[in-house]
Amino acid sequence: MYESEKLLTDKKIEQGLCQNLINAVSSDHHIFAIDVTAQKRPYANKLQDKGFVHKSDPTPGNKPVVIGHNYSSVVYITQAAHWAPPLSIARVKTAEKETVFGVNQWLDIIKDKENGFLGKKCIGLFDASYSSAYAIHPFSKEMKRVDAIFIARLRSNRILMRAITDTPSSGPGRKASYDKDNPFKLADENTWGTPYNEVQVIWETKRGNKNTVTIEAWINLRMRSHHDASIPNLPLTVIRMSVTNSEGKKVYKKDLWLVVVGKYLEFFSLSMIWDFYRLRFDIEHFFKFGKQHLLMNSYQTPDHLNEENWMMFVKIAYHQLYHARFLANKIRNPWEKKKEEAFHETESDKNLQRTSLSPSYTQRDMVRVLEMMPNITNEVKTRGVSPGREYGFKRAERPDIPIIRKTPKINQKKVECGIILRFKNNNPIPKPHIKYSGMDKDKIPSELMDVFKKFEEKSSLAIPPPAQI
Repeated sequence: MYESEKLLTDKKIEQGLCQNLINAVSSDHHIFAIDVTAQKRPYANKLQDKGFVHKSDPTPGNKPVVIGHNYSSVVYITQAAHWAPPLSIARVKTAEKETVFGVNQWLDIIKDKENGFLGKKCIGLFDASYSSAYAIHPFSKEMKRVDAIFIARLRSNRILMRAITDTPSSGPGRKASYDKDNPFKLADENTWGTPYNEVQVIWETKRGNKNTVTIEAWINLRMRSHHDASIPNLPLTVIRMSVTNSEGKKVYKKDLWLVVVGKYLEFFSLSMIWDFYRLRFDIEHFFKFGKQHLLMNSYQTPDHLNEENWMMFVKIAYHQLYHARFLANKIRNPWEKKKEEAFHETESDKNLQRTSLSPSYTQRDMVRVLEMMPNITNEVKTRGVSPGREYGFKRAERPDIPIIRKTPKINQKKVECGIILRFKNNNPIPKPHIKYSGMDKDKIPSELMDVFKKFEEKSSLAIPPPAQI
């Protein structure tokens, strides 16, 4: 009962935050960033549904895992001073895959009519872990219902496939969806071929360095599927981005590879895709600010529902800071240098700097801003003093909850033996074929082997072909 009411309350809060955010932002498209962060709880023996989650560790030799929970976040990219208000922060259960959960979480937000995102193009920015068939599959099922674009980073060792250009044969069996003999290997330049489009843009860094970004695109590629994530015929666009300095040397050792799903060519250019994905890193600014200044990972509780409620408070607090960014004054600490910091890169953003502050500066003056606001709560009145626990009362201890460990699935080979008869219309039945799967012929009893040999010696059988339906 409590969990169902909590879901309804969380949904109403989400709708209210989205509606207020839409009124404060004016743009012909909406940009979202989706990622997952770990809530480290290694000493919470009473906490439910805790497991091994990924947590980067700079210590050499340590594995990047920790015991705790995973929280998937969907933030709205405002393109102003690294502001990224979170629209949803939800806990990922250990039985769920965080990448699939994050994609569905984003789709639920943009499909909700009350949130106000349906009228414009929505762009989702994802990290490399979301570029698998499992994460792209739920988006492909909703492509006809939502006007959205899926952009995710690709690892440099991925192998994609090309669509079959020749007319497939009408023989028996399932028709191939891609050309296995002509793969697209990101690590092998010889397999790329001629790109569909290529542009170059000038990128000026905060230090004033002007670098050249070369953007190449290949269209109509395919990705290998799985039985529960089938996308063999989904057209994909692969984009390669390389950055060189004024001397023609590479700035980064590895190129940036992106996969784009959805119709974008008629709305956005390749240079805009570069601008979009650069904004994805604002979600990392939110994670850092939330953990350092909003106590996002400091709340300790043995109840996972209370932990989820705390994440809701963090989300609301960040939205309050966002809407107060024009009201707060820029307060400097005595030890800080008195110089204007460059929050933006373009001239239009520099003009915005005079009135808008970053999250850290806004939080410094938030006490004064709240005092200026009208009081929205009634005066606190004492309603009675609790008698407390009776003398000698002993509270029952919570049971220890074991850590959930995911074991890899082992594909057990089937041990069987079968007789295969291939029927053909208006043709004699060919010689039977005995198929042994996962078994040794020497261990089969001699009585059965004699029966199998009699079948194999038959050149044809007097069995009529199956009736035509």
